[in-house]
Amino acid sequence: MTPAAPLGSGRGRALRVPLLLGALLALFYAPLADPQAVLATRDMVEYHLPMRTAFAHLASVGLPQWDPFAHGGQPLLSNPNYGALYPLSWLALVFPPAMALNLLVLLHAGLAAWGAFRLARRLGAGASAAVLAAVAYACGPTFLALLHTLTIALAMSFLPWVMEFALAVLDPAPGQRTRRAWYGLSFALTAILILGDPLLVAMTLVTVAAFVLGRPRARLLRLPQIAGAFAFSIALAAIQLVPMLARLADSPRAAGLDWRQATSWSLPWQRIAELFFPRFFGDATRPELALFFGWGIHDRDYPYLVWIGVGLPLLLLSLAAWLRRDTPERATWALMTLAGIFLALGRHNPLYQWAWSYLPGVDKLRFPEKFLLLALTAAVFAGALGWQRLLDQRDERDPANPERRGRALAAELPAALAALLVLAALGLALLAFFAPQLIAWFARSHAGLPLVDETLQRALGFYRRESLLAIGFALATLALFAAARFTRAPRRRLEGAAIALVALELWTYGHALVRTLPAAALFAPPRLARELPPRALRLFSDEPYRRDKTELVVTAGNPRLRWARAPLERLDSRAANLLGYSYALDKDYDLSLTRSAARAVRFYEQVRRFPELELHLLGAWSVSHIVERKSAEELLEEAKRLGPTLAPSISPVRLRANPFALPPYRFVAGGLVFPDAAIAERAAARAHLPLNAREFLIADSPLPPLPVLPSGRLDDARMVKVVDRGSELRLTYAARHAALLVVAATYDTRWDAASGEQKLPVYETAAGYMAVLVPAGEGEVRMRFRDPWVSLGAAITATTILVAFWFAARSRRRCHTIAPPCRRSSSSSSTPPSSA
Repeated sequence: MTPAAPLGSGRGRALRVPLLLGALLALFYAPLADPQAVLATRDMVEYHLPMRTAFAHLASVGLPQWDPFAHGGQPLLSNPNYGALYPLSWLALVFPPAMALNLLVLLHAGLAAWGAFRLARRLGAGASAAVLAAVAYACGPTFLALLHTLTIALAMSFLPWVMEFALAVLDPAPGQRTRRAWYGLSFALTAILILGDPLLVAMTLVTVAAFVLGRPRARLLRLPQIAGAFAFSIALAAIQLVPMLARLADSPRAAGLDWRQATSWSLPWQRIAELFFPRFFGDATRPELALFFGWGIHDRDYPYLVWIGVGLPLLLLSLAAWLRRDTPERATWALMTLAGIFLALGRHNPLYQWAWSYLPGVDKLRFPEKFLLLALTAAVFAGALGWQRLLDQRDERDPANPERRGRALAAELPAALAALLVLAALGLALLAFFAPQLIAWFARSHAGLPLVDETLQRALGFYRRESLLAIGFALATLALFAAARFTRAPRRRLEGAAIALVALELWTYGHALVRTLPAAALFAPPRLARELPPRALRLFSDEPYRRDKTELVVTAGNPRLRWARAPLERLDSRAANLLGYSYALDKDYDLSLTRSAARAVRFYEQVRRFPELELHLLGAWSVSHIVERKSAEELLEEAKRLGPTLAPSISPVRLRANPFALPPYRFVAGGLVFPDAAIAERAAARAHLPLNAREFLIADSPLPPLPVLPSGRLDDARMVKVVDRGSELRLTYAARHAALLVVAATYDTRWDAASGEQKLPVYETAAGYMAVLVPAGEGEVRMRFRDPWVSLGAAITATTILVAFWFAARSRRRCHTIAPPCRRSSSSSSTPPSSA
């Protein structure tokens, strides 16, 4: 490939690219610079922000090993979604959690853009084509559209760095040492591993394998170095990997996911249209507008990847680049694309069941649609390289063939494809303007709710606007390729036009995904919270257990604020953690509950069929109030009674006080011991759950059970003082006789209890929480949660770092011993120094 001209020249050349990238990133991410703004994307308020807030709060009182707010208590450090062991997440220890999260996104957007720029340059792209790749990667579906799945977005920012350093290791220049690239690859892999998303780890493996297989003869010899980098990164990330793998072995994922769970959110074939027309099925980036019409084709009636368009110029250039033999890494892009589409289709791919059955680890992954990110990443870089080839062809001078002088033949196929898209967009516009009944049929067929005339008119107006936008972008793309093919426009003008066109298209379809709201408005206590007494114990939401989840759609007011506040207004579990409330018996959304917590949820689901027993069980978990969904009839009746003016104030849920709520730390008169959980559960249910007086204990705990447990009056023992620091409890009590102390927190074998120097047995109960046998008298029970897997992982990580420093120091001493030759060989350039 002909060397590409740099973007600018002179003294300011080194700053022009960072400044240009910074300006382009600011177009998309500027709202996050407001310290009072809160990133309020899809899962942020009800999942990621509460977890980061809990981590910051618990870290302020000690090592945050246990989260008491969710699921009645769960281990914290073994769950990478808290970000507790990822260094950049420690911003939450310095700044308010919402601000820290904004800074985290801004930092990783910059990392993604700079990594994509460096990778494109290594592949042979000039500065302008590399900027094109950087803005498409950091401001497109490969990063920006993933902010609702925060850990995936953060991990995707390191994928270009993995690719760039892997290429440097696989294809070193003659005489060039690869030590720095090897360390760079190891650190980028370490970041991905610590972030802990298993599917991103699988995608990274597929990506590196695609680079190796893209040129197997030349690169297989370098495979041991790549394997060594993976091994080194695994050792560095052991502080997160070891406890995480132990957690997965104790979770429902241990035995593998069933077919339904593993293939949920498979990519439907119909989404191919969205690659060319991103809003073919409506606007999924702004659900509050009720203009999304893809309910019938998606699992869970909504896409996991809400936006998959990388920009028409890059998409068409990538399609053309895959057909050209001179495209750098052509086989790699093809392998990534084929693997990504094959896996993303999930159950829509007849061969996926074979992969799920026989390929190691596939049965532990879910939401296959995420694998489409492989194909989108390949499209971004193949398209940027195709644009570079097009620009280089224009500059070629072939005296033997004057007709081709200054013409970019590489633009012909992309231009032809763009012309076809112009015709397709014109056809859609004709349907939208002259066949409204067809658009109405399409909207009705793919809407989540029956559409009234007003909504149909809004849908018709939406598709008319979108068809005009599609025509505009298709025509602009065609004009860009035609100018490169048939005119002598200056190269810099074409470079600027391409960057502007791609940035404009990405901003049009994706800027709404960076949705922010004022913190004061978003976190204002909901009306239901005002109905709770000051000393409410735990809450329980029946939302996850309800099949009928009717929503009242109100068009008045600020739809974005109302949509973002909906989880808080419903006092959903996790979201209401932001208000300081704790929950018990939540559903296991991410399939990472410990074995005891998952068993407690199953026991509740069995008891739920009997309303009176359900209240007793919830009361034993210290649930003082139940958040219940209102029925559709109740919501409609309330809306009619209040009228359109007050309808926005209607809450879709109600609070119900639980008269059987018990204190979280309490004594009971006695207990019965059973050999396993199933027998204990049946005995408790047959006795109608008298958990205010008697407990049903399981004897398979690692501590030896006593043959007879105390049985006496409830007033024989009382609590005096409780100090709760999350992973450490100090319980002061007074008891006339040996007594059974109930701690309504999820049982875990890693809790230990002691009174003075005496260790106390900790039992698992049929309900799933803990009970401790305490001695008579006045004393203090100290309970601590310590995860030995975290300690083991930390020891491995620390040892790896020390060994790496020792090798680095030894290498440096050796380098000083053999001074001039060593310094020359360690240089990043293979060109010998020129003489003075």
